[in-house]
Amino acid sequence: MASYKNSITVNKNDDKKLYQIMKDLERDGECLIDSVSPEWHGTMRKLGLKTRSLVEADLIERPWIIEDTQNHKIKKRLIRLPRKDNKSIVDVTEIKGNDISIFHFKRRRLI
Repeated sequence: MASYKNSITVNKNDDKKLYQIMKDLERDGECLIDSVSPEWHGTMRKLGLKTRSLVEADLIERPWIIEDTQNHKIKKRLIRLPRKDNKSIVDVTEIKGNDISIFHFKRRRLI
């Protein structure tokens, strides 16, 4: 399966959490992660490494971290696509394979 310039490749069987994040981005334009348990650390690291070029190209925003104000513990994370006038300006499409899906990010043309 070919790889694309502005895309993220996800193995559905191995990276189930990362696949769910990408599906939420495709459907809603954002993904809120309520859990901060240690099992999410690997997924968030993979997401950060895979989205680095997309952040630089302004196709995805840096993850927002919502902290507890008293003891500075992370409570939630929000991953979202860039918006203008409360509408997403980036489309995410999934190109399905057997075990591997490619999520392609493309900027909309605004008139």
